[in-house]
Amino acid sequence: MPLTEDHSSVVYYPNDSFQATKLAMAVPLTVPESTSGLISSDALASYTSENGLLTQELQAVRGKNVAIGIDPMILASIRILGNVAPPRRSSG
Repeated sequence: MPLTEDHSSVVYYPNDSFQATKLAMAVPLTVPESTSGLISSDALASYTSENGLLTQELQAVRGKNVAIGIDPMILASIRILGNVAPPRRSSG
């Protein structure tokens, strides 16, 4: 079950001058769990393909004012794969 957090409130302030409440959004980029703790080259190629999971997640937040959190397993897998990691795609 994913962990989520939600807060909300409504405040009535009758004066003309008030401070607007700011909202911050954080969006995680994740992939399905791996039994090895790393992502294989083939799986990484699939996730980053034109219609892959990571590509879809990035496209969903493109141009939005959000903070992106990248699953450390993704970064570790790329580093460990080194030259075997799938090539970088052009963002077109």
